[in-house]
Amino acid sequence: MSTDAWYWAHDARPDQLDSLATPGLRLVRLSHYGADRYATLYHAGTPTQYRLGLDAATASSCTDAIAITVDGRSQFAVVTDPSVRTRTHVDLDEDEARSAIGEIVDAATYTLGGARRYAIVVRDDSTPSWLLPNLTPADLHDEVRRLDAGLVRLRAHIGEHRFTAIAARTPSTWYGDLSADDVASRLERHRAVPVDLDATATPEGVRFTVVMR
Repeated sequence: MSTDAWYWAHDARPDQLDSLATPGLRLVRLSHYGADRYATLYHAGTPTQYRLGLDAATASSCTDAIAITVDGRSQFAVVTDPSVRTRTHVDLDEDEARSAIGEIVDAATYTLGGARRYAIVVRDDSTPSWLLPNLTPADLHDEVRRLDAGLVRLRAHIGEHRFTAIAARTPSTWYGDLSADDVASRLERHRAVPVDLDATATPEGVRFTVVMR
């Protein structure tokens, strides 16, 4: 199977996560958006695992996470890869999230007690990366240009026209506020591989962010 092989789904139930993709593809991203529904992204590679319905203490104990998402009840889901070693931090405020040391592998943002909080997965690595939290689209564009970087992760804030992102020294194209059909059409138009996918439920329906190369 090609190393560029991939598959995505935008309405997956927990009992479908193991059977959606063809053999040889591994789950690399889960995004919870309500009522036990997930957007999922699969890439070619060695198998990964996932853990659903974790409280903050259990999520923080994960030492092999590669992706994290959170629901409206502050329950976490993580994708794990036994071949990696990472640290997972949850319920961080913005200053704590910004001060993380290492390569930021993934991030989620949510509200807890009326305050914005962040969960991040960090790997001890020399690869430079930057967490860009709580930005308007215009400010996010400005920060990416200032850093001469590209996005690797993009998270929309529910109910706000703001984003939290992870940037690194890699080129990418990114979009926010898309329908499922919009995601498919942009991937086809660019003949691109999706490297990140996130979903949020809004009064207008489920909306997606996507990062592609």
